[in-house]
Amino acid sequence: MTLWKDRNTFTREWGTREALRRVAKDELYRRLAPPPGGTSPRGVVLTGAPGSGTSRLGRRIVAVLSHPPWNQGRRIPRHLFRVDLRESSHEHAALVQFFRHFDESFLGSGYSSSALSELLRRRLRSEEGPVLVWVDNARDLPNFSNFWHGLLSGLEELPEGSTLVISGSFDPTAGVPSVRALVQRIELPAPGPEEILDLLREIAREGFVVPPEEEVLKVIALRARSAGIGLEGAIEMLEEAGVRAEERSLARVSISEVGRPRGIDRRRDPRQVAAAILQSLSDRAPSLEIGVLQRSVGEWFGREGIGPPSPSLIRRHVGMMERAGVLTRTISLGGNGGTRSVVRLRSPPA
Repeated sequence: MTLWKDRNTFTREWGTREALRRVAKDELYRRLAPPPGGTSPRGVVLTGAPGSGTSRLGRRIVAVLSHPPWNQGRRIPRHLFRVDLRESSHEHAALVQFFRHFDESFLGSGYSSSALSELLRRRLRSEEGPVLVWVDNARDLPNFSNFWHGLLSGLEELPEGSTLVISGSFDPTAGVPSVRALVQRIELPAPGPEEILDLLREIAREGFVVPPEEEVLKVIALRARSAGIGLEGAIEMLEEAGVRAEERSLARVSISEVGRPRGIDRRRDPRQVAAAILQSLSDRAPSLEIGVLQRSVGEWFGREGIGPPSPSLIRRHVGMMERAGVLTRTISLGGNGGTRSVVRLRSPPA
């Protein structure tokens, strides 16, 4: 018994599609393509209010730059370095994120931010082939001068064919004229309630056997707009509403197990999500792709007779456990121009 028609509907890149519609795909690709006899821009800066689709469009741009259709002679980047500033509240932690692409156990102890900035610049410059550097959820954070200086001052020194992609609400190139000449800037307007509502209707039709009532979708769209979380936040709210509705529906049904009724109305505890993640990694393998991990966690909750957590909730727990030093996460280029995220258990200290 389920309310879902296609649970994968909620993980599709709806935000990317909406962002591409507002930017215009052909115009975006034109900006990324090199001029005749020239080279592609050294950087792409996507800015917009929270929820405007900068992260999802950044992911698409990374995929496009990995397999550019306009330049057959361009080499595919050797490495993708991704740093999410939403997971780093201070500069030192953001720089350490870069170095964990080279050494997962690196903590940066004994290094100042300025020293790490210079080491990063040298390390990227020494790469044998082109690289992609993606800084996601860029914000105007205090005391981040070393972080941005290390990236922007070495932009021209990156191996030929390399690109820096920055997505978020902040443009760090605004006060650096020499760098602005090397990058393409794209500003995304935040989608309005009507745009969000139209997409929620489509998602609801594809995701649920019986779509929620129109009034429910309108409330979600307005709440997402007023809270400043945009389309991505609205999709999460819709999925969570579906989870709660399914739990209420299933709670009215008793499943007999060895002659004993087993309720399915128990609430999810955050500790259960963490336990399911650790159990999945211990039982199946010390490392799993994020999609496989999400399915395994859902199966764990199914065995416990509890509605599964949403993929976005699992991703948030993975992020929290990574910051706590329990897990590590690596992101690399995958097939068909996408990215591949792998979660690993951190080895305990000897």
